[in-house]
Amino acid sequence: MILLYISPLKHLKMKKHYTKLTAFAIAFVFFSCSDPKTNKPVSTTTADTAQTAPVAVTSKDDTEAKHWVYDSSVNEMGDALTFASIDANDLVQFAFPYNGGSVGQILIRKKNNSLDIMFSISKGQIDTDFEGTYVRVKFDDGKPQKYLVNEPSDGSTTIVFFTGVKGLLEKIKHSKKMVVEVPFYQNGLQQFVFDVEGLEWK
Repeated sequence: MILLYISPLKHLKMKKHYTKLTAFAIAFVFFSCSDPKTNKPVSTTTADTAQTAPVAVTSKDDTEAKHWVYDSSVNEMGDALTFASIDANDLVQFAFPYNGGSVGQILIRKKNNSLDIMFSISKGQIDTDFEGTYVRVKFDDGKPQKYLVNEPSDGSTTIVFFTGVKGLLEKIKHSKKMVVEVPFYQNGLQQFVFDVEGLEWK
């Protein structure tokens, strides 16, 4: 049997060498699991937390003033169509399944000599009946007035047509603010504010 003799001095050097290797290995593991920007240890639960954490829903500024948008076209039958529309200043929050914010809109449409003024909602269910529904409308600092609205012939629940449109159009043209109060199924009465000043319509 051959015995390997290691001098005490050499044994001490080897021990120091292994100690340095061990320290290097620990440091390597630490920095490989740390954030390269901060050198702080990275939590192993970050990914799971990100998947289950609630996501904030952002929406447009509720106080942002809107402006009239215009369009015109000619359909396949040769009818001239002219449109003017404006969105409400704020979003309305409905319960599920219409949650997430809904936009109210006033739409004016002229087809040849026929005039229509409509209120529409981007998502939701306007509460109407076959005999017509009344909505309240207020202009500037005036008193609220009731207007009869009718549902469209296709039965859509996201739009209604105003009656008495000629008088309504004149009030819109000479007002700065218009507030419309509309009933919604299972969401009650909701109010929409429109900055209607500056309508250009002949």
